[in-house]
Amino acid sequence: MDVFNAFIELLRQTGNVTKGQ
Repeated sequence: MDVFNAFIELLRQTGNVTKGQ
């Protein structure tokens, strides 16, 4: 599912930003 993949990527990006802060 492309939508699911995109959602996972977005979640990963958000987690990365939170970890970076």
